[in-house]
Amino acid sequence: MHCNQFFLRTFISRIVRNKRFGKVKVMKKFSIQIGRIKSRVAKKGIRMKIWVERKERSHRLIVKGAEFEKAFPLSKDLEQEDVQKVMSQLKISS
Repeated sequence: MHCNQFFLRTFISRIVRNKRFGKVKVMKKFSIQIGRIKSRVAKKGIRMKIWVERKERSHRLIVKGAEFEKAFPLSKDLEQEDVQKVMSQLKISS
């Protein structure tokens, strides 16, 4: 059972057991809880999307870096500035 479904079932069972709540109060409380759950799910979805994008970018950079090292074996010993110069020269010549 999903966590949110469990939460809603326990919340509803508490309301049913507790008779002192009026119908309006129950509906108001219930809608507030639903809103909170929806916002949590939306935030998790955004976080997941960002995480996936970062993973894809990291993988892409690793693959491209490996291809660069394969094409230029001596590039392993270069500093970052030297790599940037080589890349800018490649960009200019293209």
